[in-house]
Amino acid sequence: MSIAQRVVTFCCFGAVMLGLWLAQGWVASDPSLQLVLAVVLQLGGPLLAAIFCFVAAQVSDDTERRAWRYFGVGSSLYLVGNLGYLGLSLEGGEP
Repeated sequence: MSIAQRVVTFCCFGAVMLGLWLAQGWVASDPSLQLVLAVVLQLGGPLLAAIFCFVAAQVSDDTERRAWRYFGVGSSLYLVGNLGYLGLSLEGGEP
């Protein structure tokens, strides 16, 4: 990874963290927005991780490809677990 890619990645991460920090006051007054934000974060993070891992598996060497696939499968399983947890939470059940 080049230094430019590292800087861009750090800036994107910083922008997301700043956005989440600024959204606290905006979301705190509305419980329905809190639920939407929680769902987006709980599903979006593992989904992006799985996508990036599978893309990394396609562009990496043979020795690294297997590890990236396993990371992608793990992220996908985490996503499925979060879907199940959210499904139970929305029905009022306790997982």
